[in-house]
Amino acid sequence: MNYQIIRKPIKNIYIRVTLNDIIVSAPKRASMRLINKVVQNKKEWIEKRVQEINQQNILSKKNAFYLGQKYNLEIIASDENKVGLTTNNMQVYGNKDYLENWYKNEAKKILPDMLKNINSKTLNKDIKSLKIRKMKTRWGSCNHTKRYINLNSELIKKPTPAIEYVILHELAHLIHPNHSKEFYSCIESFMPDYKQREKLLRNSTK
Repeated sequence: MNYQIIRKPIKNIYIRVTLNDIIVSAPKRASMRLINKVVQNKKEWIEKRVQEINQQNILSKKNAFYLGQKYNLEIIASDENKVGLTTNNMQVYGNKDYLENWYKNEAKKILPDMLKNINSKTLNKDIKSLKIRKMKTRWGSCNHTKRYINLNSELIKKPTPAIEYVILHELAHLIHPNHSKEFYSCIESFMPDYKQREKLLRNSTK
């Protein structure tokens, strides 16, 4: 049984079981022999607790979204961090915080190609820089002077038509750095259904 030992200025030995670790808090002068003995005596309780925590995480399902599809989210205790997708389930193995990194990595893999594809089919503008990061209040932004575009990594959760709308929206700002009538006319000329896509952006993943 693998466990982590933390030495503290305490008198007794305490055992705590978390999703990923078995943590033993022990006095600074406690011998390894004594620590191992305490752990072995508590082996049955530890194994039961590990099983309970794993079961709780598997059963406590929430919803997760990826490219607009809704999944049942399962957090499963594991030494390996990975995400698996089936028809209806998203299974996150390891630390539950890993899902956030997975989303960011997927966004960085998929969004640049989408931008390149849409740009080539529409305005065909020279873009000096593309940054993908999590943003609190915007799906994207554009610096028309420096020709920089930023995209929110959270877009990876949205349906593809909604993502395409955001990308074209930011590309159009390279010509019209405002939200004028001409700006929206530019978008509509390439994407006649942009209003439906904008609505999909707001209402999906809820």
